Order: sequence, then structure tokens, then C-alpha cells
Amino acid sequence: MGRLKTFGKYLLMFVAFYVFSTVVAAYAIKTTYSKIDGNIEENEVIEVKVDDAKSTMVNGYIKGTITNKTQEKIDGKYVKFELYSSKNNNIVTEFVKIDELQAGESKNFTINFRGENIKTYQEEKNESHLINLEDAENQEIKDISIILAAGILIKYFIL
Repeated sequence: MGRLKTFGKYLLMFVAFYVFSTVVAAYAIKTTYSKIDGNIEENEVIEVKVDDAKSTMVNGYIKGTITNKTQEKIDGKYVKFELYSSKNNNIVTEFVKIDELQAGESKNFTINFRGENIKTYQEEKNESHLINLEDAENQEIKDISIILAAGILIKYFIL
């Protein structure tokens, strides 16, 4: 009976330590996030509203809502967000895909990003705030990568 009590004490201490360390780790992670500010310009096509934007030294997130203000359906478009450091250098560019947004409809979005020292964000400044997929791709890099991939395949099939 004495060994069972000892085992029970050790099990109870292990569970208590596990719960304590989990709570402390979750608190430590949550307090490393700091609020980031941003600039979103109004227009007549969509309304972008950011509810929460926070970052750490290595990553962060932006949560918000996109609302279609027109009488037409928006389909296959992207909203571009540029993330800047404290020295106003563009560190990361992220895109929010709008699959389908009916007239007057709203959609929640979340951007998870990886980047060091992000302090501000800005939605792309243009008339419509919407871009096509073709605009988001870098055609030069795409062409170079296709040539390199073809070269690698030729090398392995011939040699």
C-alpha cells in the first residue's frame, strides 16, 4: 500500500507540474505579441476593417473583415497588405484571397505572417484595392524557375 501512495504522489506532482508549465508557457507566448498599427484607405468598391493586428519579433497576424460595397459579385480577386518594419522598410507582402463575395456581403479574414520586427501594415494604395492573380505573380521569377526546372529534369533523365 505504501508504494501505491508514493506512486500516486508522484503522479499528482507530475500532473500539477504539467498543468503549471502549460499555463505559464501559454501566458509567456501571449504576452510576447504587441499591437501593430496600420493604414487602410477608404474606397467605393470594398471596405477593409482590421479588428486585431499583433506581431512578435518573428511572426504575427492580422484579423479583420472585408465587405463588398458594390452591387456586383467580386470573384477571384486579392487584397494586398504590405507589412513594414520600424524603419519603414517593406518586409513582407501578404495577399487575402476573395473567393466569392456577393453584393453587400462580408467575409472574415486572417493573415498569418512570418517576418522580423513588423511594426505597421498598409493596404495597397490603388483605386480598387483589388488585384487579379496575374498581378500577384512575378513573371520573371516564374520564367526563370521553369527554365531551371526543365534543366534539372533534362540532367536527370539524360545522365
